Amino acid sequence: MFKKYLYLSLMGIASGICIAIGGTVYLSVAPTSKIMGAFLFCIGLFIIICYSFALFTGRVGYVFEKKWTYIIDLVIMWFANLIGTVIVALLFQQTRFFDLAFQNYAKAVVDAKASESWYGVLILAIFCGMLVHLAVHTQKIKELHPIFKIVAIFGCISVFILCGFEHVIADMYYVTVAKAWSFKWVGYLLLITLGNSIGAWIIWGFDKIATRLKNS
Repeated sequence: MFKKYLYLSLMGIASGICIAIGGTVYLSVAPTSKIMGAFLFCIGLFIIICYSFALFTGRVGYVFEKKWTYIIDLVIMWFANLIGTVIVALLFQQTRFFDLAFQNYAKAVVDAKASESWYGVLILAIFCGMLVHLAVHTQKIKELHPIFKIVAIFGCISVFILCGFEHVIADMYYVTVAKAWSFKWVGYLLLITLGNSIGAWIIWGFDKIATRLKNS
């Protein structure tokens, strides 16, 4: 059991690092081109899927297919993802990436998110959860050509970035970079976690219903 949770923790930290790298390229590029920044952010999830790393938002949608102990796995993933994002943020603070323009843009992004109402945050998080689950679940469809699977990753993730939907792991990184941690943001991250989960569960439910109707 210890080895399992250690492995899960390491895979979770790796996922947090990947998302943070995606967040870094987004913050670097988005001030001049949000479309390019959103596209390049997708490299984080692409690597996570290629190496089967443990991303909370990519796995929470399958909770109803697992035993109750899977909830423990998800909690470990969440905290491991957080550690990964914080590690990258703290390391980049020691490099040329962390100049005033970079930090100011990160702060602008975080301030815009913090100005949203709690129910607005929840709604944006739900739609993000839908898109992330679609991107991940598409990889499990054997009939699809690999090209369509890659398009699903870059398409779904770019859309949620451009729409301003809330992704809890990416927001962990942005808040750390902006040095904006507060009790309000802890609450918002928990709310975004709930929203991301609900969004994933909605798509999971639709898929199960559609499959059952198709096979009946």
